[in-house]
Parts: sequence; C-alpha cells; structure tokens
Amino acid sequence: MGGRRAVLAAWLSASGCVVSVGDKSAAPAPVVPDAPAREFASLRPGDFRPDNPALAAEVPPKPADPPPIPTPSFKPPDQFVTALVTPDSPIVAAVRNLEADRPADAELPPGVLPLLASAVQAARAKGPAATGEAVRQLDAAAAALAPQAPLEVTKAAFCKDVRGFGLYEPLPTDRPTYPAGKKPAVWVYLEVRNVVMRPDGGRYLWQPRATWVVRDSTGALVDQKAMVPPREPVRTPTRDNYVGVYFQAPERAGAYSVVVTVTEPAGDGRGVSREVSKQLSFTVK
Repeated sequence: MGGRRAVLAAWLSASGCVVSVGDKSAAPAPVVPDAPAREFASLRPGDFRPDNPALAAEVPPKPADPPPIPTPSFKPPDQFVTALVTPDSPIVAAVRNLEADRPADAELPPGVLPLLASAVQAARAKGPAATGEAVRQLDAAAAALAPQAPLEVTKAAFCKDVRGFGLYEPLPTDRPTYPAGKKPAVWVYLEVRNVVMRPDGGRYLWQPRATWVVRDSTGALVDQKAMVPPREPVRTPTRDNYVGVYFQAPERAGAYSVVVTVTEPAGDGRGVSREVSKQLSFTVK
C-alpha cells in the first residue's frame, strides 16, 4: 500500500500539484522555463500550463486587420445640401480658374456630377426649403460660369410677328411656304442662352448684332443684311434673351435657307466677342 502511495505522490508532484502522504506535504516540482519543446505524445500534464514556453510556437499568429474601407470622394447628401457651393467645391474652383482667365479642364471637374446628383436626392428628401436652397446656389454657380460659356440657340422658329422675349406667334410648320412674286415678310425668332447683360444707368442691357444670309438651293447668295436689334434696358438681368429678324421672301419660286448669326460684343472683362448661328429652311411657291 505504501508503495502505491509513493508512486501516486511522485506522479502528482510531477504535475505541479501539492500532495500529502500521511502528515507530510510535498512542494510542487519546479518548471524549467527554457525546457525544449517535445512531441505532443510525450507531453506531461504540467506541460499544458499557459506559461510553458514549449507551447509558444504552437500558438497561431494574430490575423492581420482588414484593409480600411475607402472614403467616398464626395460628402453624403445630408451634409451639403445647404453648402452646395462651398469655398473648396469643384464648381467654385472652376469658376475661379475661368474668372482668372486661366483655362480650366475641358471636362467637368471630378466630383461635380456626384455632388449634383446627391444634392438633388437630398433636396427631395428634405422638402421644398432644401430644394429652394439647392436651386439658389446652383443658379449662382451657373450665373458665374455663363459669361465664359458659348452662346446657345435654345429655340428658333418662323413667325407671323415678334413682340418680345417669348412673345411671338409661330407658324404652324418648321418649313413654311411663302407665295412667289409677292415678296412677303419673313419673321425669324431666336432665343439665346448664356448672354451677358451689362449695367446701363441702374438697369441692364443686352445689345447684340444680328446678321442673316439667304441662299437658294444651289448655294447662291440671294440676300444678306445686318442690324442691331432695338433694345430697352431692364431692371433684372437674365441669362436668356431673344433676337427677332425679318426680311422679304425672294420673288422666284424655289427652296431657300436662311442663316441667322447673333454676335455679342466683347465686354465685362472679356477680350473676345461671342457668336452663334442657326440655319432654317423655307420654300417660295
């Protein structure tokens, strides 16, 4: 019996346990910190203590942190509806380049289209007040860029008469027919966008020059004239305006075309004039 106890006590001591045989206590067996690693099958119970250096090589390394999520190149919609045109916005940067007479990129600056799309989405979600603020700031940016943009004809029509901007009576067809031998009046109405109205005694005035060239189906010149359309100064400047010209239809029957050219003189710091042309066709019969 005593021999069995002695064997059990020796085994427990090797395991780092405190045992007693009769009235005597045995101290835990010391653990050698630099003991060499052994195969798993030969490890003893005491080898599974967490401070055992023999197991350090068995612990897998900590996995690497995942890569960070890329930050969007534009702000979320709800953060810039009321600050669409900020000092650092791409729109203002483009405007500054243009105003300083430095050529900007031919394409829209990066970030403009996402910014505008997000602004529209956010404005719709926030209601009429946010929509109005977005419209106001977009309009301010457009007004700053308009003087550097080309003139654009947004509407062209043959008319019975022209009385003012948007005040005209169009003919029912885009290619009208006029009676031969009677030389009736031919009215042409054009609406032009991106105009620059200059201050004029507390009001604003747009004073373009209009020319028109009439040719027959062979390209031969039939008529050519130029004029400065009469204008009245207005209290509110606009970026859209109009030109109305008239001439007499040719006497001879045939197919004709007229090219109307609108020229805006240089001014407001711009060193060159701007012009735009529009061609329309009609018939005399």
